[in-house]
Amino acid sequence: MNDDRRPKRRSKPADERESSQRKRPNSQTGMTERRKTGHKGSQSKTRNGERPDRGPRKDFGDRPPRRDGERPDRGPRKDFGDRPPRRDGERSDRGPRKDFGDRPPRRDGERPDRGPRKDFGDRPPRRDGERPDRGPRKDFGDRPPRRDGERPDRGPRKDFGDRPPRRDHDRGRPFSAAKGEAMDPARRYAIGQILRVMHDNKPLKEQAGAFWDGLEARDQAFAERLIKSTLRQYGQMAKLVRRCLTSSKLDDERLEPVLATAACELVLLETPPYAVGSRYVDLVRDWNDGRYKGLVNAVIRRLAENGKTWFETLGPEAALPRWLVKRWQANWGVQETQSWWPLFQEQAAIDLVVSPKAGVDDTYALGLVAEPLETGQLRLRKDAGRIRDLPGFAVGAFWVQDVAAFLPATLLGEVVGKQVWDMCAAPGGKTMQLVAQGAKVTAIDVDGSRLKRLRENLARVGFSVNIVEADILHWQPASRPEAILLDAPCSATGTLRHHPDAPWLRDVAWVQANVELQAQMIDKALDFLAVGGVLVYAVCSLEPEEGEHQIQAVLSRRDDVRLDPIESSTFPYPHCAREQGWLRVFPSDVMPRGADGFFAARLLKVEAGTGGGAINWQPRAQNETKEGPDENHTSMRARLSLSSEQL
Repeated sequence: MNDDRRPKRRSKPADERESSQRKRPNSQTGMTERRKTGHKGSQSKTRNGERPDRGPRKDFGDRPPRRDGERPDRGPRKDFGDRPPRRDGERSDRGPRKDFGDRPPRRDGERPDRGPRKDFGDRPPRRDGERPDRGPRKDFGDRPPRRDGERPDRGPRKDFGDRPPRRDHDRGRPFSAAKGEAMDPARRYAIGQILRVMHDNKPLKEQAGAFWDGLEARDQAFAERLIKSTLRQYGQMAKLVRRCLTSSKLDDERLEPVLATAACELVLLETPPYAVGSRYVDLVRDWNDGRYKGLVNAVIRRLAENGKTWFETLGPEAALPRWLVKRWQANWGVQETQSWWPLFQEQAAIDLVVSPKAGVDDTYALGLVAEPLETGQLRLRKDAGRIRDLPGFAVGAFWVQDVAAFLPATLLGEVVGKQVWDMCAAPGGKTMQLVAQGAKVTAIDVDGSRLKRLRENLARVGFSVNIVEADILHWQPASRPEAILLDAPCSATGTLRHHPDAPWLRDVAWVQANVELQAQMIDKALDFLAVGGVLVYAVCSLEPEEGEHQIQAVLSRRDDVRLDPIESSTFPYPHCAREQGWLRVFPSDVMPRGADGFFAARLLKVEAGTGGGAINWQPRAQNETKEGPDENHTSMRARLSLSSEQL
């Protein structure tokens, strides 16, 4: 191409050229300076989206660039008005952000301090107060939210100090099997004693020891009341529990006494259901990995609802073992025994014998809290208080002895200055009675621990006797007494008012075992006596095998003894002197409030061949019944289970 065809550059005026040169630095010098200073203009142009300082650009595909705050995928940006942008974690409306130190940020629901988040599956998140599982939240209208315990409608909350907050059962809600207060010491002691009788088949312990002494007087009274109330009416309480259960067997036999005790609290003692439920559920919490909590909870709920109604349909005889009720009805008649049942369910009356050493002031003070009996004893009123707190107890002004137990020693007649042996003497009531009557007493017993208690009682009242620890079946004394009082071991079914555990520890076999031992002791005591000596045989039993039958048997097998009949005209309670010549006290013979069941007979040692004889006596077999299994005491332990519907 011809160079002449190119357009010619228009030349600038001289003044414009000078101005342009002043604004633009020399070409080579200026570029070198910019490279040295690191000026932006010194960097070479990036190609293909390369950014050495931040890596390659993100590929957004076909998405057009954003302009003017537009966000097509999320909508326009939120307008915050005049609020300045946040910097360095500053949150002007909520304060600065919390400093978590070196804790790394959480990702993907991870919570190192509490474990991974719970997986709710397909459940959608809740919005606007929606609660699909419990319905919408309650609308409180314009009521402002409560703060710092403020309750505008009921005033400020009460300050309870250091008392821990109540949960579940103490806020009027039904008690929970998962929570609750620990059982108090008084209840634990009571249930331990009931389990000792009903599960371990052992008698109640004497109320002594460090644990018992550590209880307050109020707790001791409650524990004693709970123990005796449950055992006195155990048969009825067991029937109530049975109505809540099916007939299948349960693993742990301890549940029967526990549930019967809970039923007693609900029905007889009227303890609030929430208190009963929470404490008894807590008791079985550790039994078999807690599998009985629901059972106990459900049974107590049903008892709280229906227990009193069911209890009214039960007769009073249902409180005792069935085998014992059948025996008594067969031996003494339904009409006679019907008057016993209420007496066995009441607190036994406390009878006192005033010591001849008692002062006038003590005797007068006792008379203010007691009523006189035909025997000269005093019967305490129900509100008299504890025996240890009575006036004159510490100085031995009196001792405790039931009116029925007082009668056998009176059959010996005048004993002043006579040598009298008290066989099976412990705990010492009859021994002290004989000393007070003027006898020279030798107390004999085979049990050293019981003799220890006898010594303590004698020391308190200030009496002194000769004490011998021996088995009379193998004892060889050096002298002969003028009279013997033999209070032989027996089934003690007459003392249920004082010993409510006795019927649950006895059975027919026990009665038969005592009969053989009693016969041996009667023969041994008669051998100790010289001709003319007197033997009073006594048992605190309502079983004719241990009383009337023993006298018939000894008169038929020995000819050196005869029965010395009791004159009813000279006896404190004439109706207790039976026509056969012996003493038989029924619980309803001393009213009001009854007495122990007792039998006693006076035998006279005579020359061989001049005694013996037969006595015609038969039980009052008006309602003969065949003895069967005791539903209350035996099969009940195999009937403890709860249906799924009741749970």
